[in-house]
Amino acid sequence: MVYSHDLRKKALNYIENGGSMVTASEVFGVKVRTLTNWIKRKKQGDLAPMLEKAL
Repeated sequence: MVYSHDLRKKALNYIENGGSMVTASEVFGVKVRTLTNWIKRKKQGDLAPMLEKAL
């Protein structure tokens, strides 16, 4: 599933402001593993969805 860049930013902002990964997973409808991957990708400076990168 491809999640929008906006959703990724909102979910990560939620976590960065003290929200838990589990709660963020429930609120934004994504798996904790997906959030973990987004955090890693953000640290690398590449948060864009894979589909956008292919275009």
